Amino acid sequence: MNEPLREVPRFIPTLTEVVDPTTLGTPAHVSQRDERALIDEVQRQLRPLLEQRLQEETERLINTLVTPSMDDLARRLHGELDGMIRQTLSRCLDARKP
Repeated sequence: MNEPLREVPRFIPTLTEVVDPTTLGTPAHVSQRDERALIDEVQRQLRPLLEQRLQEETERLINTLVTPSMDDLARRLHGELDGMIRQTLSRCLDARKP
């Protein structure tokens, strides 16, 4: 019942630095004005991402809901137009017959 020896990995990941949260220098109290400025800055930075996602979701929604209906409408209108053209030409040709 001898199991074969498993090969030991050449590199073993280790924790190289311990970070003490108290040394991060975050102020215990942030003024309301600083908080508002931070919120404004985060919103400013995230706005392009939000706009891009909104555009993507709008396009997806249009492609899912509107495009199939528009394709169906276009097919029906083309069919009606073809019918009207045939009918009109038929009447014109019938009127020209002696």
